[in-house]
Amino acid sequence: MNWCDVVILITPRRFNRRNWHCENRADNCGSDCANPNHMNPSSSVRRRSFWKVFGIPIRIHSSLILLLIYLIFITALQFPIITRDAGVNPIALSFGPVPWAVILAISLLLSVLVHEMGHAWVAKSQGLEVRSITLMMLGGISSIERMPDKPSSELKLSVAGPLVSIFIFVIGSFLGSFLSSVSSWQGPVLFFHWLSQTNLVLAIFNLLPAFPLDGGRVLRALLSMIYGPIKATQLSILISHGFAIVMGILGFLTLNIFLLLVAFFIYAGAQSEGQMTIAKSHLKEMPAGTLIHRILPIDEHETLTEAALRIRESREIILPVRSRQNLPALITLDQILRIPRESRDRIKVQEIMETLQSFVDFEEPLSTVFESIASSPVGALPARKDNEIIGIIRYSDLCIESELSGIDVPEKKIDQKEKAA
Repeated sequence: MNWCDVVILITPRRFNRRNWHCENRADNCGSDCANPNHMNPSSSVRRRSFWKVFGIPIRIHSSLILLLIYLIFITALQFPIITRDAGVNPIALSFGPVPWAVILAISLLLSVLVHEMGHAWVAKSQGLEVRSITLMMLGGISSIERMPDKPSSELKLSVAGPLVSIFIFVIGSFLGSFLSSVSSWQGPVLFFHWLSQTNLVLAIFNLLPAFPLDGGRVLRALLSMIYGPIKATQLSILISHGFAIVMGILGFLTLNIFLLLVAFFIYAGAQSEGQMTIAKSHLKEMPAGTLIHRILPIDEHETLTEAALRIRESREIILPVRSRQNLPALITLDQILRIPRESRDRIKVQEIMETLQSFVDFEEPLSTVFESIASSPVGALPARKDNEIIGIIRYSDLCIESELSGIDVPEKKIDQKEKAA
């Protein structure tokens, strides 16, 4: 089977030469400062954490259900073509098209998960925290606290996923060929053939030099070694936009909705990556203390009624929470308003507060905490000084400060009369 034929599970057969998998990361920062949750899957569509792999929570985005149904439907519909390409006689198989469609669709999703685990393993080896992996309609998201500063480290992190997919392709190809020569059992031959080809597609597509795909980060890392991170990011964005425009045109001409989605995803992801890089460069030397909103924390054992009164008095819709376990936590007005008024006297803050990944320390450079704040589900993180909670720092303020820092303001010319005075 030609490697492009694997994408029959995304498009009708006549449009099968379209690549599918794409991925975004929680270290991508969008431009919409008014919506600090734009980049977090939990902020718009529900996600659930079902299990952990090597201590990393694996989450299922609700949009994945739609993809799974579609994969099963298309795979079952084109099952005769799949078996023919694999050199397998459908009559010799123990199961019919639908059970096999379920098996093959799930194997593809697991391949995406293992691909993301490749990124996660390298990130952890570099001392970076991996908060979660989320499987969703357009692929996988590895939520990593930040991207490495060194181009060589970013290169290693970016190629890890595709290398894992290539490794699965090699193993699957070998097992499929071996079993076809020594056994008459057709099931494993079909499975390993499918597994190898889908992973080859995942690797090749992810290595396209376009943000936010792995290939875009590989390109940026290589260019950074020559031009530096800012210029390298700008060049990578131009190339990414070119890919997005071409994909968009092809998607429009072929009425391929998934290709249009991928084109939009690449274009928006490239734009976000550029804004993220520029923002980090503007905030590089600025300590977090300059943007901290000083707000007294509320105790986790206070009631929601008391928290609502504090919000009204402070005129802040987000409050830091002081917990006995010294957890980084916030409570928002939105969370309180979801609880019926008559129940707020009985419910404690600790029951609904948002527990986050970390605090922001007063002396910490804003560039190092930008991504952590951007990925917060409430668009803010609690701030502390000398281990005492002193307030919050908000993502929207980071965006505003970044824009203000990028303004080229000429020095004020002193009037001759002012000089004389």
